[in-house]
Amino acid sequence: MPRGRRANIGRRTRHASQQQVYSQNLSEERQNIIRENARLIQRVSTRRSLTSYNRLAFQYDPTANYSDDENLDIGPMTTICRYCNALKFKRETAGLCCASGKVKLDPLLTPPLTLKPLFDGSDPDSSHFLQHILEYNNCFRMTSFGANIIREGGFMSTCKVKDTTHITNHSHQHNEVGVMVFCNT
Repeated sequence: MPRGRRANIGRRTRHASQQQVYSQNLSEERQNIIRENARLIQRVSTRRSLTSYNRLAFQYDPTANYSDDENLDIGPMTTICRYCNALKFKRETAGLCCASGKVKLDPLLTPPLTLKPLFDGSDPDSSHFLQHILEYNNCFRMTSFGANIIREGGFMSTCKVKDTTHITNHSHQHNEVGVMVFCNT
């Protein structure tokens, strides 16, 4: 005679029964705390799974607490490149800074005598200069760029880049275009 079907009292069933007994013995207040924590964990995990990190820097939300998201925490720059001694983040790609020693830059030259006092702090205007150095750099970053010059008669040749007008400098022969007209600083 064949044996009767064995009761399914495996590990999962035992665990479920133990959990049921444990929950029944908990106080009402403790059960509410556990339920609320489970809801919170579910809500956070759902929000994280829906969060797209693509182009997140361009959609910055000042109310969001980005420091709590471990996916965005890249930590301090503690790793040093063995080729160029650049400071890098812990999980940063190995060849990102200098292509694993293939790119070698010349050392920086000392600034001209007219700018050196502004950098070292001996000029009275150096604090203002250092605070606004980005604006000064931005004034000159588009003064010259390569382009193909199309020469046509009957009009003044100009180049318009992002609503800033640049006049074509015809005295330069090496396709250098753009003497800056407007500088907003």
